[in-house]
Amino acid sequence: MRLRVLHLQHDDNYDEETVMELAREYALSAYDAAYLETAMRRGDVLATLDRALAAAASAEGAAVLR
Repeated sequence: MRLRVLHLQHDDNYDEETVMELAREYALSAYDAAYLETAMRRGDVLATLDRALAAAASAEGAAVLR
């Protein structure tokens, strides 16, 4: 799958508590944890080359595009 075929959308309905829990549990930045929370909440595929973020997403059951 290529990035250009993804239908990217703005989403600011994040759950701040979940973001911070993910950041603490997986030693992620709040920025990365927000991406993960959004993908989990929406059921979206998380596209990343960041190994720590990809590992956290996999551990949380989120689909990852590397």
